[in-house]
Amino acid sequence: MLPFTVHVQLTPSDLRSIFLRKTFRRPLVLLFSLLAVAYLVIQGIAALTPVDPVYTYLLPYPIVIFPVIMLLATFFRAYVTFKGSPRLSGGVDYTFSEDELRGKAVDSEWAYKWSAFRKNEETSNYLLLYPSKATFELFPKKFFTEEQLNFIRVKSGKYSI
Repeated sequence: MLPFTVHVQLTPSDLRSIFLRKTFRRPLVLLFSLLAVAYLVIQGIAALTPVDPVYTYLLPYPIVIFPVIMLLATFFRAYVTFKGSPRLSGGVDYTFSEDELRGKAVDSEWAYKWSAFRKNEETSNYLLLYPSKATFELFPKKFFTEEQLNFIRVKSGKYSI
């Protein structure tokens, strides 16, 4: 395939959905969220019984608000990250070739060999390529044709020919 260039303009909504996906997949966040749901179930059962059972006092109230706090913190972090980064708000021009992936934003330029990607993740709306454990390149699928997406999948190692 010939090299092609795609301008990727992320929105705060794109960043927010990825941040939510990453936040609520962490084991500790899942544990506290499940505890909050369990507490609400216990409180619901206790409300239906005429006697005040002892087990309604087993879990403290802060656990109930933990998922709400995490949700609000994630929305705020996505908003601040988007507004504070010229790379995110200005868009990125990605050039895909047989050998590498190049990116050019308002504040920087970078290039990755295809072999540099450690992991890929694909959702229904996004393709994420990880050049390291902590960073990723985010590609909304709406900016690509199916042929271009297949090229990226093959080159990044998600599929083989």
